[in-house]
Amino acid sequence: MAHARTQVQDAVIARLKAEVQALNGVFGMGRSARAFDKRDLPVGLVAVGDTITNISSSIPRKQRRDLSVQVHLLGSGDDTNIDNVLNDISVDVERALANEADVIGFRVLSWQHQGGTPGTYESAEAVYARLTLIWTMSVLTTEGKPDELAA
Repeated sequence: MAHARTQVQDAVIARLKAEVQALNGVFGMGRSARAFDKRDLPVGLVAVGDTITNISSSIPRKQRRDLSVQVHLLGSGDDTNIDNVLNDISVDVERALANEADVIGFRVLSWQHQGGTPGTYESAEAVYARLTLIWTMSVLTTEGKPDELAA
């Protein structure tokens, strides 16, 4: 089984690919290591990070993983209307990710949209307009088993 972060990232990517037709692609954040052609844009990049809190003292300890799901929407900085384009796409993204049961497919302790922040994303080849949307969630795992979600 994949790490909990990977399970969440894969679920979010699959949901966005299925539900957000305005994106020309949805990938893990690692895809940003390669340049985007203007034909590729707009695109969604998904990153998931976590922090861990031990919630039991008996070994192996139960852990609560608080995950941050970031969806980076990138568009061409050459488009003078790009802010509106990315905001319009964010409507579809927020709708697609509104219900964690539809997205994740396994039990989560919380699923909350935290908002969005505009900015730019710079690569070696170009500067892209960016809108980052963030969700937070928690899952339970057991120490040493980050790939197994606990009940």
